[in-house]
Order: sequence, then C-alpha cells, then structure tokens
Amino acid sequence: MSALVLDPDLRYADLTATLRRFGFALVREPSAPPLVPGEPEFGTWRRADDIAVYTCNPVVRLRLLDLSGVAEPDAIRAELPLLHASALPRLLRSSDPEQLLLGVLAAGAMHAYDQLPALRALGRHRDSAVARAAVLTARGLAAR
Repeated sequence: MSALVLDPDLRYADLTATLRRFGFALVREPSAPPLVPGEPEFGTWRRADDIAVYTCNPVVRLRLLDLSGVAEPDAIRAELPLLHASALPRLLRSSDPEQLLLGVLAAGAMHAYDQLPALRALGRHRDSAVARAAVLTARGLAAR
C-alpha cells in the first residue's frame, strides 16, 4: 500500500486525535519547531506492533500518512479526509505554482499514471520548481 494523500486542510491535531482513537500513541516528532506553528513536518505513532508515519511538505500542504506498517489500516483510512485522484486534473491546471506543486507531488504519491500527459506538459512550465518536480514525477511514474 502506498501512503495515503490526506486532505491538505486536515489539521495535524485532528490527525493525531483520529490516530489516538484507534489506540496509537505519538512516539516521535521533530525536535525543531515546525515551519507552520502546530503543524509538524513528520510524526510517528505506534500501537503494539503497528506503526503509522506522517510527513508533510508545508510549502504545498502535501500531507502523507504511511499505514504500510499497520496490520488492518482500512478503518483508519475510512476516518480520514483524503485528497482524491479526482482533484488532480484541477490541481494540475491551476495557475498557482503551489497548487501545481501539490498536484504534481500528489500525483506521484498516488501513482496516478493517468496524469502522465499533464505531468509531461508541466515539465515545460515557466516556474522552474514546477517544471523540475513534474519531470521527476513523470520519470518516476514511467519507470514503475
């Protein structure tokens, strides 16, 4: 299972509360203060032998939750607001570079092969960060 792409508007506190309801305890957060107050860039939770790992790119609000270390992740997945693949075309057509980057990185995390044409087109974007991310994401997907 690949990481879940969480809704960018999900607050870290709400994620923590959801995981606690499922019996997880926070075992690790960064020691440095987060770029966005109250929104750490990563966290690790444990429940017996289960481990859940969260990462966040605060610049574009890409939030990922890796439940591959959780024996039965479906109940947790059902409780969390996700960024759905249906949102990718809109993000990948945005005029806002941050939204474009969110779409590019989310497409990679979701293994959204159907977005390869859009990613290849964005490889020629005037914003070098968008172009670079799109090229790398398209290459990564094509290599799979």
